[in-house]
Amino acid sequence: MGRPHIRHLPHCKLPSISATIEANLSAARLTNPSARIAGICLNTSSLDTEEAKTLCADWQEQYGVPVTDPVRFGIESIARHLKANF
Repeated sequence: MGRPHIRHLPHCKLPSISATIEANLSAARLTNPSARIAGICLNTSSLDTEEAKTLCADWQEQYGVPVTDPVRFGIESIARHLKANF
């Protein structure tokens, strides 16, 4: 899913979502050692509805947090997770 590089800059590869999550958590843990991921929002506008739902479900299984396209499906799953766990 997504582009392999920054738009219009093919020499600037995009990092994996896992690398991005880890980098952000590392930075957050400088001031809050217990920082953790609360959810993931995806832009699934290039997918049909079923493909988007499947992608969100796959990522949710892989990362263990709610995953949604907030424009298409709302943020209720992430809000519930935040309320229950934070």
